[in-house]
This record gives sequence, structure tokens and C-alpha cells, in this order.
Amino acid sequence: MAGQGLVLAAALLLQGDPEFDAWASFKVGSLVKRRTVDHLSGTDAKERVETFTLRKFDGEVCEVERARESAEPSIEAFKRPPLQTKHDLGAEDMRIGDKVYKCQIQRTTYSIEKAVLTVQRWLCEGAPVPGGRLREIQEVRSGTYSQKQTAEVASIREGVELTLEGRKVSCTVYEEDSRRIGWNEPRRRKSWYAKDAPAPNGIVRWTESYTQGEGKFTWSVNVFGGEKAKVGDREVESWRQVTALEKGSTRSKDWKSREQRVEIFSREVPGWLIRSELSREGSEGAFTGTVETLDVQVQK
Repeated sequence: MAGQGLVLAAALLLQGDPEFDAWASFKVGSLVKRRTVDHLSGTDAKERVETFTLRKFDGEVCEVERARESAEPSIEAFKRPPLQTKHDLGAEDMRIGDKVYKCQIQRTTYSIEKAVLTVQRWLCEGAPVPGGRLREIQEVRSGTYSQKQTAEVASIREGVELTLEGRKVSCTVYEEDSRRIGWNEPRRRKSWYAKDAPAPNGIVRWTESYTQGEGKFTWSVNVFGGEKAKVGDREVESWRQVTALEKGSTRSKDWKSREQRVEIFSREVPGWLIRSELSREGSEGAFTGTVETLDVQVQK
């Protein structure tokens, strides 16, 4: 497995498989039918309708059948992240600004194919960030290859009021610095965290800008909750996520690509996705892609 592939696999493992989480709470036989329409400027739109059905779940793996007209059904397997070993390494204080946080240090070891991923975390139960995680060191090894990445919360501000489409949300704003060999510079992500937010990790907004190679990237994500959505003849609780990405070049001010994705999710729908709208503008032309859930059947 190539080095870059190992780093990507490690990142995906730590995030957990979102598809596993989105199917594991449903019974076998539950399904969703989705319509996808892709359109690149200057070409005809392409449309397909697919049905996704949970065929098997043993507590560790969700097997989802993907079926569409004029094609053989295929099976996609979504796995629960494997946990190998976990050790407590004692306590350590961390100072962020003028506040000291009492942390417990935990080391967890995962296996990824022929590699080993070790993650060491500094966790503080009272820290107002997701999971109380204030520092993390990841190291992945395979044979003679190794790669290390660190992330550490640099600042925390509590009681910050954020307005999202007219709705006021009380948040903790924290900034986190990440470093890895091969990056041009450390990356700083600014996040707005609300403990009772509808998104799975409580993050209602985050922004990040960085340079990698000759590319310049600017990300922003906003999450809106407490909304109702219509799926077939059902009305469900949902949240909406808006992701924007702007790409540029350090060598040319004229080259830019802009992308926005609007997604609506609900835990009441197998696979969670209700609708996704993608729009992209760049040198290759304009592209739009839409995924819409047409029908839902949930087994009781």
C-alpha cells in the first residue's frame, strides 16, 4: 500500500465509516430509491435511478445492495472501525490561553491491512470541544514507511453567538493547528461547536485555508438544523450541510475553481441522505449534480 494511500486509509478509519453509521440502525430489508442527474456544460444530462437495500448486518458489517436498470446488482460492505488495543497513559495538564485543562492520555492501536496506526489523544472531560480532544498524534507504519501527523487546539472562546439564517446559536469557537511532513505549512482550522447541534459531531461551522504544492484551497462548511424534510409521503427531522471549496494557484491569479455542495440528511432515512446538490465552475466548464431520494421503506 503506497504511503499516501496509508495516510488516507488512516484518516478514514479515524473518522469512522459514515455509511456504516447511516445503515447500522436499520433492519435488514430497509431500502431507499435515489435519482441522480449529472450535467456538464455542453453535453446532455445523464440520469440514473438506483435502489439501495440493506441485505445483511451482523453487528460489524453492513452489506448494502446497489441495483439499477440494465446493470447487475452489486454489494457494498461498510465496516465498523476495528479497535485493536487501548491503553491509559496517565494524566497531564494542558494550558490553552489562560486556562489549564486536566487531560487523560489514551493510546489506541488500529490495524489497516498490513499497516499499524497508533493514535495518542489528550482528552479532557470538561473541555468544550467535540469529545474533549485537545491534542492528537497519529502515526502510521508499514515496513520501513512511517508518517506522523499532529493536531492541537490552539485557542478556545466560549459563549460566542453565531447567527445561521436568522437563528442564533451559542457556540464555542476553537482553533486547531495540524502539522504533517509534506505539507507546505501548518494548517489552522476554525470551528464553531454547539453541544446540542443536530450534526453528528456538534460542529455547526468550520473554515480552513491552506497552500499545498502550487494549489491554494479555501474551505467553509455550515450546518443548519431543526428542519423538516419531505421524503415520499413522509416528513422527517433533518439537518442541512453547505460545503464550499475554492481552489486557486500560487502561480496564476487567473486560475480558479469554485464548488458548492448542499446536502440534506436525516437519521430516519436509511443511508441518511435525502438530497445532494453539487455545482462546480472551473476551466473544464460548469458541472451540476443532483441526488434525490424518491422512496424510503423502513423495516420494523
